[in-house]
Amino acid sequence: MFKIENDKTMKISRGERRTFKIVNKNGNFNIGDTFRLTIVEKKHYENVKFQKTYVNTRDTNEMHITLEPEDTMFCDVICKEKEYWYEIKYNDTQILVGYDEEDGEKEFVLFPTANIVE
Repeated sequence: MFKIENDKTMKISRGERRTFKIVNKNGNFNIGDTFRLTIVEKKHYENVKFQKTYVNTRDTNEMHITLEPEDTMFCDVICKEKEYWYEIKYNDTQILVGYDEEDGEKEFVLFPTANIVE
């Protein structure tokens, strides 16, 4: 299950692979532009749980961000949904999605899945 709500809440199951896109309505992103996704413990920005930088390789107005299965397994096995906060930073200079005055935090909700038994 993967879903981004209108309020920018991101919902995904632990161990799932999903891609979402960021659209530039004012033109194209440049080749080499970076987008850094950071997921932190709820109410604790100092406790980074996951961070990954994506580099744009095309001259286009869309940037596709892919969360690989291992990217969503940054916590121990969970038995119920767990809320984190996230932000997406563009070129280390501008926060595209993150905590703001009007809407507050942006939630990243992780849903449980069965642990892999070998």
